[in-house]
Amino acid sequence: MTDVLAQLREKFVVRCRGDLDQLRALASAGPLDGQAQRLVHGLAGAGATFGFPEISAAAGRVDDALVEGRAPEAGDVDALIVALEAAVS
Repeated sequence: MTDVLAQLREKFVVRCRGDLDQLRALASAGPLDGQAQRLVHGLAGAGATFGFPEISAAAGRVDDALVEGRAPEAGDVDALIVALEAAVS
């Protein structure tokens, strides 16, 4: 991995720490909304780019549900949280 890519990956991991905290707060506050949709949409697009396909897959499922105007499955939100936890550990 090039130094630049390694640096970008590390920045993504730092971002994941913040996104994880934010997602937990949003999920505990009630139904996910537009703020959550923006967060998960970004994770869906970026996760696989930086070597975290589990993040992309889980975020994609949550994003799809929100775009369709329905509540995401609790298991999908949980899977995204677990994938983010793995990335930051």
